[in-house]
Amino acid sequence: GVGLPTRCGVAKFVSSLAFSHATRKAVAKHSSKVLKALATGLEDRSQVVRHAMASCAGRVFAVAKEAACDEYVSHLVEMHEQRGAEDASVRACVALAFKELMNSASDQMKSHHSDVLPIAFMARYDSDEAAKECWEQVWTEGAGSTSAGVRMHMSEMATIIPKHLSSTSWETRRTAAVACKEFAETLGGSVGPHLLGLMGAVEECVKGRVWDGKEEVLGAMAALAVAGKAKVREEQGMAKKVASLLFGECGKKRKEYRIGALRAAKKLCSEFKEDVGGAGGLMVCVKDLWEKDAEVKSEHKAHVSAGRDADAEEQYEARMEERGKEEVRAIALECVHEAWVCTLCTDGDAALACSWSFAALQAGSLPERTSAVALVSSIAGDQGKHFPGGLAAEAISGLIKCMRLPGQQHHALHAAAAKSAAAIVKGASIAGDQC
Repeated sequence: GVGLPTRCGVAKFVSSLAFSHATRKAVAKHSSKVLKALATGLEDRSQVVRHAMASCAGRVFAVAKEAACDEYVSHLVEMHEQRGAEDASVRACVALAFKELMNSASDQMKSHHSDVLPIAFMARYDSDEAAKECWEQVWTEGAGSTSAGVRMHMSEMATIIPKHLSSTSWETRRTAAVACKEFAETLGGSVGPHLLGLMGAVEECVKGRVWDGKEEVLGAMAALAVAGKAKVREEQGMAKKVASLLFGECGKKRKEYRIGALRAAKKLCSEFKEDVGGAGGLMVCVKDLWEKDAEVKSEHKAHVSAGRDADAEEQYEARMEERGKEEVRAIALECVHEAWVCTLCTDGDAALACSWSFAALQAGSLPERTSAVALVSSIAGDQGKHFPGGLAAEAISGLIKCMRLPGQQHHALHAAAAKSAAAIVKGASIAGDQC
C-alpha cells in the first residue's frame, strides 16, 4: 500500500535497520537507492510523511557510503536553488532534511559544511517560519557562532550572496541582502577583499522597480561601505557614488522603502559625511516632505468604510497619510542631522534645514521634535557660532516650546532642547544678534 501509515511505517523500519549494528552494513550497501527514495518522499503532501522521510534519511546518511552522501546533499542543494526560489514549501522541505542530517549525522555532515552552511546563513532569514526555524538550527549546529561560521566560510559566502542577489525571486534577493548586511557587520574591515564584488552585486540589485523587501538591499549597501571603509576610501569617488545612489532612493514615494533608504543613508553618513560633501545632496531628495500638495484633488470619492460618511472617511484617510509623513519626516530630519557638516553646507542649506526644523519644533510629533532638536544643534555647531543670522530668535522660540511640553516622556527632549538653546544664545551673543 501507499497510504500514510504504510509510508511512515516503512520509514521507521528502515531507520531501525540503519540504527542496528547487525543490519547497518546492509543499509550502507544500498544507501544510494534508499536515499533517492527518501528524497522523493520529502515532497509528500503530508507533513507527517515528510518528517518521517527526513528523519529516516538522517539515520541512513549516518551509515551511508560517501558517494551516496554526496549525491543526497547535492540533490537537496539543487532542489533548494532551482525550485525553492518560488516555492516556500520546497524551501521548508530542504531545511527540514538538512536539520535531520545535522541531528543524526553531524560527523558525516562536516565534509559538506562548505556547501550547506552558506545557504543556511542566508536562508535563516526566510519569510517562511517553518523553513526559517529549521535553517536556524542547521546554522547553529554547524557554525557554532555567527562570527566563527562567517570567518570559516567567508569565500563561499562572498560567492553565493551575489548569485542570490541576481535571482529573479524577490524573496531570494531579500534574504541575500539581509545576509550580506550581517556578513559585512560580522567581518568589519576583513570584508575588504570581497567588497568590490559584493558592492557591485548590491548596486545591480538596487536598479529597477521597488519590490517588497528591497529596502534590505540598501541596508546591505550601507553596511558594506561602513565595514569596508578603508577600501572605500582607497577607491576614488566610491563613497560619493554610494551616497548618490542611496540619496536618490531616499526620494522614492513608497513609505517603507523610503524609510529603509533614509536609515541606510544615515548609516553611511555616520562614517562618510565629509567624504560625500555633507547634507546638501540628501536635502534635495527629501525636500518634498515639507512641500504643500498643490495637486487638485480628484472628484472621485474614496470607498466609504462602515460607520463613516464620505467626509469622515476623507478626513480619516488624510490623518493616516499625515501620520505616515510624520514618521518619514522624523527619520529624514535625523538623517540630515547625521549628514550635516557646518563647513560643507551653504547658508541656503542651513536656512532650508532650519525651516524644516522650526515646523517640527512648533507642531511636530515627539520623534519629529527630537530629530529637529538634534538637527538644530548640528546647524549651530560648536558654541552656536554657525547658526544662520536672524534665525536665532525663531529657533529659541521653538526650543522653548519643546521644553514646556508636559509629561515624563518628554524629559530627554527637554534636556536636549535646553542644551541646544544655550548654544544658540551663546553664539548669538558672540555675533551680536538679539534673541
